[in-house]
Amino acid sequence: MKLIVGLGNPGSKYINTRHNIGFDVVLRFADKIGGSAPTKKQYGALVGSHTVGGEKVLYALPQTFMNLSGQPIASLMGYYKCSEKDVIVVHDELALDFSTVRCKQSGGHGGHNGLRDTIKHIGNSFLRVRMGVGSPKGDQARYVLSRFNSLEQSSMDDFVNCGVEAIEHILSSGIVSAMNTFNVRTQ
Repeated sequence: MKLIVGLGNPGSKYINTRHNIGFDVVLRFADKIGGSAPTKKQYGALVGSHTVGGEKVLYALPQTFMNLSGQPIASLMGYYKCSEKDVIVVHDELALDFSTVRCKQSGGHGGHNGLRDTIKHIGNSFLRVRMGVGSPKGDQARYVLSRFNSLEQSSMDDFVNCGVEAIEHILSSGIVSAMNTFNVRTQ
């Protein structure tokens, strides 16, 4: 079983913000594969599932706000008996230019509080799909909670679809192949 987690903040106030790109990608992934929408409330997350290539795939949107994402992920892992290497976390990444998608295996939090809390609860060996949202000129907290500007909005479909492709590549070919494919790609 694989557990795919989109990081973000619950509530309509945060829809279409940079910090919620993880939610956007996981929702698009669920829609694309024809799985159940992540609407089942379980362990502090909205959860859906589907079978992909003969393997059950669970996807989740923690509802505890970004900075407390780790506990719902840990609880789902415990219930479904997933290891860290079965977890793919999709998140916003300030260190990458807007619309850049990169895959990563393990690592630190890089100042990202959602990753910091996830690492605190499950360790750092999980897989990541890093969605570049650009670097702020000022306050990072305000920046990640801001909405994408009109120029960025015009390329959001391609950006989100690229994140979905990264998840699919990890599932079908593994993280090393995904890193070799997405980490050299120019957007």
